[in-house]
Amino acid sequence: MSSIPPAFPKSCCVPTQVPQSWSCLIPSLESLGAVEASCVCSFMPLYWSWILTASLTTQQAIGLKHYDDFLDRMPREEAAEIEQTVREAARAFNPGLLCVACGSYRRGKVTCGDVDVLITHPDGRSHQGIFSCLLDSLRQRGFLTDDLVSHEENGQQQKYLGVCQLPGPGRRHRRLDIIIVPYSEFACALLYFTGSAHFNRSMRALAKTKGMSLSEHALSTGVVRNTQGVKVGLGQVLPTPTEKDVFRLLGLPYREPAERDW
Repeated sequence: MSSIPPAFPKSCCVPTQVPQSWSCLIPSLESLGAVEASCVCSFMPLYWSWILTASLTTQQAIGLKHYDDFLDRMPREEAAEIEQTVREAARAFNPGLLCVACGSYRRGKVTCGDVDVLITHPDGRSHQGIFSCLLDSLRQRGFLTDDLVSHEENGQQQKYLGVCQLPGPGRRHRRLDIIIVPYSEFACALLYFTGSAHFNRSMRALAKTKGMSLSEHALSTGVVRNTQGVKVGLGQVLPTPTEKDVFRLLGLPYREPAERDW
């Protein structure tokens, strides 16, 4: 997450004395001092000075508050619980909604850094209006604890970036993104949010060589670009009901999510 300061190197000494006013903001920061006291890192005093004097954004403050939790990758079983919690809340409003956890979870990884849940409806309409209702429901039950970006619109897609916590003692705070998409964009969005990032870049680069354009919204053909590679003609959107259609239209054999981790 680019808005959160980079992680403290494990091999470096970190001062643990912070102003009284910061105690409620970063209660876990003291644990970062449990490293070898004999090491020397010349940049750390400057880094620490920046942390103590900077005017933190809301996102940075949340990142520091939950630093330890965010640093710890969750087992995929926990990611599945988070997906199920969002699915149950969404289907309480409409049982026909599709909810899919993407990212490293869908690629079959043993641990996950965060969870991205994609939501749509096959009728192409019933996903509309669910965004605010779903977030309010998850907040009321105490599942959503912090909002990083409460509402971001990208074309017809709506996105929430925040922090969640499953019920029960000792449960960690986890990063959660919820994305509502129209069904016509579902396959391309599913491909994009599943990743990996390198796999996505490779797919987009291939599309470009074929005079096409691939994004989280659509696969288009007949795209015109100038000599700098900038699109000057958007082309025609191709129907892509499934991920397999995207691969087929690009002339590629289909790869299961677990085969896209490169």
